[in-house]
Amino acid sequence: MNIANIEDFEDELINDLSWRKREMINLSFAVESENTTLTKSILVRAGIALLCAHWEGYIRHASNAYVLLVSSQNIKVRELRESFVTLQLTKKISEIGKSKKISVQQVLVKDITDVLDEEFSVNFVDRPGKRLINTDSNLNFDLFDEIIKVIGLDNIYETKRYYIDAMMLKNRNSIVHGEKAFFDRFDFSDLFVQVFTIMEQYKDQLIESADTQKFLKNTGS
Repeated sequence: MNIANIEDFEDELINDLSWRKREMINLSFAVESENTTLTKSILVRAGIALLCAHWEGYIRHASNAYVLLVSSQNIKVRELRESFVTLQLTKKISEIGKSKKISVQQVLVKDITDVLDEEFSVNFVDRPGKRLINTDSNLNFDLFDEIIKVIGLDNIYETKRYYIDAMMLKNRNSIVHGEKAFFDRFDFSDLFVQVFTIMEQYKDQLIESADTQKFLKNTGS
């Protein structure tokens, strides 16, 4: 991702959501169509699994894009909200925890103090395990909540907890683990609406947070 400014960021979020939505709309048409060689149950099962993949992929992609936007703003670490300070200092904090020597810890604490006056900057590698924000191949509500906290946003999705965990992921897991579960086209249609509603809401929340510079310490909650 090449995120140099807010316009790049908004385009990235909109474009990434658009191709995912087009793919799922095409699959939705196939589920509703009578002109297909595949049975409805096969299409629905495939559709539910793919919807969950897009859910995980979009939340991960959009969240990483938000961190990259902040990184492009040339802002000192001490001017950012605590969540971004933690992102910048994660390695140093880990090193302090590993050493029992006071002398080593003193040097690391001084390094942390110095980092606060540096510009926030991150390196992004778009590979599993290398990304700044990861979804661990199973984006349940608790992990979604953790991602939201890491990038300093408010969790406005609490009413979706049961749906994400007990409906969406439970159905997805039964499919990808080879269980003989039955879903009809109404299950797929409901999941399609719910998943993309959350994704659209997350996109809007990220864009609003970028526009209002909510990543800065003095911008309030």
